[in-house]
Amino acid sequence: QVVDLETGAPLGPKCCGELCFKGPLLMKGYIGDLQATSATMDDDGFLRTGDVGYYDQEGYFYIVERVKELIKYKSFQLSVVYKDNLSSPLALNITSLMKLNSLIDNPVVPPAELEAILLTHPSVQDAAVIGIPDEISGELPMAFIVKQPGATINSEMVTRFVAGESPQKRLHGGVEFIDAIPKTASGKILRRELRERYSRSNKAKL
Repeated sequence: QVVDLETGAPLGPKCCGELCFKGPLLMKGYIGDLQATSATMDDDGFLRTGDVGYYDQEGYFYIVERVKELIKYKSFQLSVVYKDNLSSPLALNITSLMKLNSLIDNPVVPPAELEAILLTHPSVQDAAVIGIPDEISGELPMAFIVKQPGATINSEMVTRFVAGESPQKRLHGGVEFIDAIPKTASGKILRRELRERYSRSNKAKL
């Protein structure tokens, strides 16, 4: 089933929420660790996967993003209902996600979508986006950029470019240029290291 990220209530087709599964092949919990079990399993025995996704009218499931990587900006609803005119399933890729977002009232804003926009800029070699804390908005999207060799792009140019490509999604948290994006051996962005880098930099400014 797919459940609302805020209330935990089951959602219908084309509604984006957390994917939860239950079955004889899934674990029932952690032995001797009630706290970990409670955090992973709900009261009905469903396993919380930590994946954000939805299913279509034919029962096919689509994964959009990880719950912990979504950026909450000004309390955007992360559980959204897709419009009825989405009659056919779309392949799970960034282009499809952006098309879906253009048809809904409150868009899902995963970092991967902003990263895909940034990577279309000719002066950007690599990019990663994280959410940084903000007292008013909750979190602000911030980009870490690796420039192409010889590129003269600056922070203002990057923020203007993103705003021009996607007016609803802006880099309100700013831009920082770095030598390389930290990644795992399989190429997954290590956002935790980027958050730690931001925290160290922010403390140094205080």
